[in-house]
Amino acid sequence: MLASPQEQTRQPLPVPPDVEQAARSADLGLPQKHYRPSILVGLEDFLIMPEIALYLSLGYLIVAIILRHNNILELLYEYFIILLLMAGFLLILGFPFFLLALFLYLFRGSWGVYVYERGFIYKRGRRVKAWLWDQIMAVWQEVSKETRMISAGDSLIEYSKTNRFYILQIKDSKNFIFDIKLAKMQELIDFLDERIKNRLLPQVIAAFEAGETVTFGALRLNREGVSWKDKTILWVEIRAMTLTDTTLIIEKTDKKKAYWDLSPMPNISLFRSLKDHIFQRYLGITEPGS
Repeated sequence: MLASPQEQTRQPLPVPPDVEQAARSADLGLPQKHYRPSILVGLEDFLIMPEIALYLSLGYLIVAIILRHNNILELLYEYFIILLLMAGFLLILGFPFFLLALFLYLFRGSWGVYVYERGFIYKRGRRVKAWLWDQIMAVWQEVSKETRMISAGDSLIEYSKTNRFYILQIKDSKNFIFDIKLAKMQELIDFLDERIKNRLLPQVIAAFEAGETVTFGALRLNREGVSWKDKTILWVEIRAMTLTDTTLIIEKTDKKKAYWDLSPMPNISLFRSLKDHIFQRYLGITEPGS
């Protein structure tokens, strides 16, 4: 049978020999997509410097306005000159880091995750690991916030940063930690999370309907209600339930709210789908996108 024009023009995804060999051994089928490492891998600490410099300059401006508010135009001109000097300094300082990042990006071009028809491969240097989709039992997501106080004259400026960590729970094997940051990391995690949801949702709904307790890390759901650690809220007490990152916000019928930090949490898409099923079937509530 002749190939279609689309199949004739579509080029196969190039993969390194060790990745191709691992894919054949695991019978993963054809490669579909390559998630490369981010060009910023290893340079995250340096990238904080421009942001800190901006906070410091804003702090200086605020203090200067308080002390010299009678001459705003001169102060703004002085602030503009300071910004130019800081930008020039950061450009000079950052150029070697840019060259290093470019070199590492090209050197690590074959690293990352290769998505196949029946699974995926993780490659870092000579380390190559292959898994079938059915072996991935959970994607754990851990979200933490790092807060720093930066001194700017007589004032303190709060700097916050959100860190995200991802762990794969592998069937009959050790958990796998993503130890490099990919350029489209969240897209890959969402893709894996969605595949797990599509595979496990019928089983999870059946277990819930049978009266069993379904767990998502420390979170537990059954026909009575939802529990976390030593806290339990009955379904009849719940008006709405929203998951933001890994924080579960439960709005009760008495208008009070409970905030549960579930980090680390597995299979977020699976939890949301089960929650939607419970709300629609038993509570008559639809919460799209929650």
